[in-house]
Amino acid sequence: MIHLLNDIYSWSIGNLRYKLYNSRFRFLVPKWVRDYYILRLRIMNPICLSEGACIECGCITPALQFANKTCDGECYPPMTNKKDFNMFINGEQIIIKDDTWQLSTKKQGKIYYHTVYRNYTSIHESKTLDKF
Repeated sequence: MIHLLNDIYSWSIGNLRYKLYNSRFRFLVPKWVRDYYILRLRIMNPICLSEGACIECGCITPALQFANKTCDGECYPPMTNKKDFNMFINGEQIIIKDDTWQLSTKKQGKIYYHTVYRNYTSIHESKTLDKF
């Protein structure tokens, strides 16, 4: 029951932020949350975004990228606080729910992240790395 309530809460937050982001009330979503959303879109599997659902777990995109939780397919890290997000985009390791995450850049505009303990790596190409 608690898992269901958490899913409902995450769905509500994700959809509310998504609707605000795509309206004239975009300013109500904090800038760091908007940047986190953009980063999540860049590092998630592009097929999931184009299909409208995650190929790993079936979660709906792109509104879920605004939710605090991560995709069940671990396509990107859970949303953190502003301080941890800034550390993450600067390449520092952050700990979220007993997992250590790190974002890195490579040549040719590719970005990747991984959980240090699970040694999970996801590589996706990014159009630009201007913000991150």
